[in-house]
Amino acid sequence: MRQTGPEGQGAADGDDPARAELRLLGRVRLVVAGTEVSLSGPVHDLLAVLGLRSGERVSRDLLAAALWPAPPPRAGSGGRLDTTVAELATVLRRAGGGDLLALDAGGVALRLAGREVDASRFAQLVARARERLAAGDVAQAGDLFTAALDQWDVDLDGEPLAGCAFNPRGWAAAERTRLVQMRAAAVEDRWACALRTVAVALAAAGGPAADAAVVDAGAAVQAAARQAAQELERALRRHPLRERLWELLVTAAAFGRGRRVAADAYARATATFADDLGVEPGGRLRAVGELAQACGLAEWWAGGDLPAADARPAAPNGPAERPRRPGGGAERGTCPCR
Repeated sequence: MRQTGPEGQGAADGDDPARAELRLLGRVRLVVAGTEVSLSGPVHDLLAVLGLRSGERVSRDLLAAALWPAPPPRAGSGGRLDTTVAELATVLRRAGGGDLLALDAGGVALRLAGREVDASRFAQLVARARERLAAGDVAQAGDLFTAALDQWDVDLDGEPLAGCAFNPRGWAAAERTRLVQMRAAAVEDRWACALRTVAVALAAAGGPAADAAVVDAGAAVQAAARQAAQELERALRRHPLRERLWELLVTAAAFGRGRRVAADAYARATATFADDLGVEPGGRLRAVGELAQACGLAEWWAGGDLPAADARPAAPNGPAERPRRPGGGAERGTCPCR
């Protein structure tokens, strides 16, 4: 059976390049030898469940528990699950992928490597991105988070495993929820990396020794902050109670549009938590809001380590001064707070 390498590239033991691909991050689709296989009903759902554990043998009991609220009894080859497995095997054989399904007394396995399943590629890329982030390589981490999110066939309003009728209390339904949350966290980390880059440029542009080129670069990255704000707004429409998304939006608003827009974003966050949960924002979000008004976010974000999700910034005691020109007055455009 094919193995998955450390870079999400499946291979080994002399296997040929992938001739099949299963897509789960959106509508479930199987492509064999360049042709999409027609799937419907229980066969479609069974393939999706097997794809969540691709390369692994899944017991019949686990399969039934994922698909149906009350697993039906199996009466030999006439049982509901056995019938569905047999139908899937027939569909795959007619599509030229008869060797993709392995059956034995222990269960059923879908013989696809990690690189052949988009959900596996997504998880592998996220893991690599977090490794690079832990190593301090923010730029490469951001690229890897972007590549991971590009694995999805649907936007943030869409669902993975779309159209599958799983047991709503089964493990496959839980896995669908986990994928949604994994994507939300990857979106947060992707834009956190981008905002760190923006903060470094803004901090450099506002320094007392900043030359014209550095100041111009600082102005240019404000467009990147505005793009981040637009994408974070989209993410918040799907996940309005993820506090870190609001922290990032307040930051992006401050960097790209200034204190007034950041204050508006913070006010919307406060209203959302009050209306939906009856609580105030957490301490970290409150501190981010205070730093945005004190023009202290760029310095905090530009520090040696990317601010962790559970790190609370220290809000200054008083208002921060605008960065000064080497010769005197405040430099308009080098400070995003206005």
